[in-house]
Amino acid sequence: MSKRIGILFLICVFSTSLIWGLYMLSYEVNRDPNNFIRLFPPHRLSSALKMNLNYNTDQIAGIDSEKVVLSIPDVMDRLLLVQLDKGNIRKVKIDGIEEMKKSIVSTVFTSPFFYVVRDDVKQIYRGDTIEWRAKPFSKIDLSYDTFIPLPDSSFVLRTITAKEGYVLVKKDKAGTIKKAPALLEKQVDGLFCRDGILHYNQKLGLLVYLYYYRNQFIVADKNLNLLYKGKTIDTVSRAKIKIGLPDQDGHIKLAEPPIVVNKKSCVSAEYLFVQSNLKADNEDAEQFKNAWVVDVYELKNGKYKLSFYLPKTKTGKIKDMKVTGKTMAVLYAHRLCTYKLNF
Repeated sequence: MSKRIGILFLICVFSTSLIWGLYMLSYEVNRDPNNFIRLFPPHRLSSALKMNLNYNTDQIAGIDSEKVVLSIPDVMDRLLLVQLDKGNIRKVKIDGIEEMKKSIVSTVFTSPFFYVVRDDVKQIYRGDTIEWRAKPFSKIDLSYDTFIPLPDSSFVLRTITAKEGYVLVKKDKAGTIKKAPALLEKQVDGLFCRDGILHYNQKLGLLVYLYYYRNQFIVADKNLNLLYKGKTIDTVSRAKIKIGLPDQDGHIKLAEPPIVVNKKSCVSAEYLFVQSNLKADNEDAEQFKNAWVVDVYELKNGKYKLSFYLPKTKTGKIKDMKVTGKTMAVLYAHRLCTYKLNF
């Protein structure tokens, strides 16, 4: 009996070693001179819930271990709460903002608070998820399009100026404003070439900025001090954009569609999740065409970990995505899907 168990154990070890060896051999064989390949370990994603939405919302306001919070376009004094365990959906009303429905830029949820960003008077409101009442939180006289709250009642903005383009700015609890004009690297014009998306990783206390048009992301501390520059696995190191001439109002637009490298993204735990727009050399063209690929990076050192596919749906492209724990929430048009991450 013991001899049989020993043989079975050796077979198990040999099989595991063989599979791993073939996996690593595939890694080396498919290595292109530009090193742009992806690793797809099996069974890293499994489907959980699929929920149809009556609203065509564009944004996941936030997520925690119990729920996903969705903003509703043109009905900005309402939010949708989706329970992660059963998929139950309910609508909540935000008190105190009825008079400013048309001037709200975004709603942000980071448990236990929600934030409402009002553009016309440069006012940010905050409330808790018990009363759901928005109260004045901070006022700032800057042009900005991104608001990221931090745990100590400070926050980070992505500001826009004609001279500097996109610049990250922090306002602390005392009202002191710190600008970091050199944090986002200028390659072409300082505006389009710096375009990207800003995240805050609460577990690690890190700010992460991912560029849209190049294979780079930056990781900084809460005071906008650069910690390191990371690279995505593709090879587009410089933004491939062409700037057009100013129109009659002085507005500048792109002369032609840019090459988008990184699309949607989010951070959670120790990871950065990136929906890439570029096919790797070892990917099947048909597979890449019929699914959305997501690359995962370790935020502690910027290293690439693995990739997985999100299924394409009849409702179209991914509008937003968020991760909490082992759950990924993906927003499509009129549909919210959740998946379990097995890593």
